[in-house]
Amino acid sequence: MRLPLFALAAAMIAGAVVIDRTAADLPVHVATHFGLRGDANGWMSRGVYTGVMTGLVIVVPLFALLKIVLLPAAGRGWRGLPHLDYWLAPERRGATRWRLASHAAVLGCLLVAFLVAMHFVLLDANAHAPPALPLQPFLVALLVFLAAVAAWATLVRRSFARVPLR
Repeated sequence: MRLPLFALAAAMIAGAVVIDRTAADLPVHVATHFGLRGDANGWMSRGVYTGVMTGLVIVVPLFALLKIVLLPAAGRGWRGLPHLDYWLAPERRGATRWRLASHAAVLGCLLVAFLVAMHFVLLDANAHAPPALPLQPFLVALLVFLAAVAAWATLVRRSFARVPLR
């Protein structure tokens, strides 16, 4: 069950490296926000953008991991978890946390992949004068991410749906 956690750590490092190595391809003032028609209407310096994106690639997946793993420890349980009393019984609580951590690490990898994809969309947007958001790549990345998260949520729910026979 630790493999997903190692994969998440590798994904976060790789994402941060990719953002750092490709940041030089961005202009000094990076278009980072776009209107509905794809026109740039918000800007950051390249350094600030690189720091923010690198931070997001690390902080967002870690936040998801901690939130998912710590919810059962907080005594509130994971509201979407089927058979909550069974999975959070004292004799299974530790194993359940490891399972949740494993699932959360997969979600973290999806988040890193999406953030890196958005970075490449912004690289493309800023390669034009004036900068313009390429709507098709943006929408494809967003839809793939949303479908992957929906599949992830379904798999998590199913993995806890069955209670072993006693």
